[in-house]
Amino acid sequence: MAQLKPLPKVCFQAQDPDEKVYLLLRKAFVTNYPWIFGGIILSFLPLIFILFFSSYAEWWLDLPSLLRIFLIILWYLALWGFMMVQYAKWFYRVFLVTSSRVMDIDLVGFLYRDVAEARWQHIQDVSHHQGGLLQLLFNYGDVYVQTAGSEQNIELLDVYNPGYVHDVITDLMVQSS
Repeated sequence: MAQLKPLPKVCFQAQDPDEKVYLLLRKAFVTNYPWIFGGIILSFLPLIFILFFSSYAEWWLDLPSLLRIFLIILWYLALWGFMMVQYAKWFYRVFLVTSSRVMDIDLVGFLYRDVAEARWQHIQDVSHHQGGLLQLLFNYGDVYVQTAGSEQNIELLDVYNPGYVHDVITDLMVQSS
C-alpha cells in the first residue's frame, strides 16, 4: 500500500473539518470529442448551405437579408449554447474520494445538482471495468462502488486510470477500518 497524500487546496461545500480530499476526478476529456467534433461540423453548416445550396432553396433567397442574417446569428447562438451546456456538464460532474467517503456530484442542467455519497463503513465492494479499444487506448473506464443495504451505489464513469482509482479507494477503505 503506497503512501497516499491529500490534494492541497481542494475543498467542497459539505466538507467535514478534518476531511481530506485524495482524488478529484472528472470524466476523461476524450469522452467530449463526439460533441466537440459535432459542434465543429455544425458550425460550418450555414456556410456550406449558403455557398452550395442557397441557389436551390428559393425560400431562402426570398427572405429579406436582415432576416437571413438574424437566422444565421440565431443558429450560432444556439450552437454556442449547446456547446457551453455540454462543457458545463463535463466540468461540473465531479467525483471526489476523501478520507471519509466517495462522492459523485452531477450537474443536471444549470439549476439542479445531484449529490450521491458513500461513507467508508457502508462500502462493501469496489470494482473497475475497461472495455473497448478507446478505453484501453486512452486508459479510461468505470469504477463501481457497491454499498450495503439501501445506500446508493456510486458509479464513477469514464475516469482516467480506473485501476489506480480502484487501488486508492481500496487503500482508503483499509485505512479507515
